[in-house]
Amino acid sequence: MPADIIFEIGTEEIPARFIPDALQKMKEQMAILLKNEMVSFQSVEAYGTPRRLALYVKGAAEKQDEKMVEVIGPAKSVAYDKDGKPTKAALGFAKGQGVDVSALKIKAADKGEYICATRKDGGKDTAEILKKMLPQFIMDMAFPKSMYWDDKKIRFARPIRWLMAIFNNTPVEFTIADVKSSNMSRGHRFMSPGAFIVNGIEDYIHQLEANYVIVNQAKRREMIVSQINQLAKEKSGQVMSDDELIDTVAFLVEYPAALCGDFDREYLKLPKEILINAMKEHQKYFSVVDKDGNLLPHFICIANTKAKD
Repeated sequence: MPADIIFEIGTEEIPARFIPDALQKMKEQMAILLKNEMVSFQSVEAYGTPRRLALYVKGAAEKQDEKMVEVIGPAKSVAYDKDGKPTKAALGFAKGQGVDVSALKIKAADKGEYICATRKDGGKDTAEILKKMLPQFIMDMAFPKSMYWDDKKIRFARPIRWLMAIFNNTPVEFTIADVKSSNMSRGHRFMSPGAFIVNGIEDYIHQLEANYVIVNQAKRREMIVSQINQLAKEKSGQVMSDDELIDTVAFLVEYPAALCGDFDREYLKLPKEILINAMKEHQKYFSVVDKDGNLLPHFICIANTKAKD
């Protein structure tokens, strides 16, 4: 019966610019690896925040697909002696393919006759495949810049602090960089730093939200857009449209909370392009304008924690 894979790499804060490309590559590579391992699945989704990169594989098979494979061995003249008895070459080939020597067949080819064996491949438990596949998956991940830590020979964008790997609601156990995988994730670093057990994708998303982590980047983006528009409206203005900045700040936070600030009107005497650029490039602030596009003395920023007041 199909089951789900939930895989989360918990880290120190990864630079926002690294995350979108990493998620796309993770999604693509996981699909390739599962297909190569003959593990059928329905879909792969990737989620990411500054502190975690996650994959959700829906409907993965519990076992590999099975297929019959024909393997060509040594020439017939080498495999059998003049009396037709199998030689060491035939016996070794049969053993290597996991078949009895009596099951070997002769196959004609352009350059003569060869022995061949037909064997059944696949059928391994997906959980066992993941135990070997996931550590290598992590080691093969590439970033614009990566680092070593704790005298380990593992490189990653930032130090790995926890690993969650679940298949069919059961932990997939492996260890990499002295971090052992489990069925536990963690909440927001400041607002809810504890660990919790995960039972399925809905539980994963629900518990993360309860612990102040919006793991789905699309939902974080929607929250940011809604919040900044509301704050700008309260200032009788509107946010200057900037999809690039929205995408950036969506990967700077795990739980977006928009805040509005003001600056001295004297600064409005400067060309608005200078102010807008300074707020965007240096502070990651959103500019607020009136209905005619004139800059107002307000800005909106996205914090990573909820304000208490």
